[in-house]
Amino acid sequence: KTTSKSLGLRHCGMRVYRHDSDEPSVMKKAGGKGLSDQGFTEALRTYFSGGIESGVRSRVIEQMIERVDNMTEAVRRVSGFRFYSSSVLLVYDGDPSSDLVDCRIIDFARATVPCVLPGVLTRLSVF
Repeated sequence: KTTSKSLGLRHCGMRVYRHDSDEPSVMKKAGGKGLSDQGFTEALRTYFSGGIESGVRSRVIEQMIERVDNMTEAVRRVSGFRFYSSSVLLVYDGDPSSDLVDCRIIDFARATVPCVLPGVLTRLSVF
């Protein structure tokens, strides 16, 4: 069971730098496949905590939502394309004093014809 049907997207892994242990916390692709809807939200919370127990990095999330919004609008303006089995790579600087973020569409070998990224925005909006 994956969240592909219920959420329109699936968690395909993550690496979060842990400040308390100086080692990354890793979830591989197989771990993401078994997540429930609630588990998906918790995985995002873990990712955006940046390895800090005191909560999520709100400013990073705000910037990520803005980036995904901009990317969604850009893709909507490109007529004639649909992205199947594509991935959205979400990256941010693990340094708590930095708000540097990046967001990219990757793995779009099966791109055909219109696309939106509603699932990513839906999940990010829980914060």
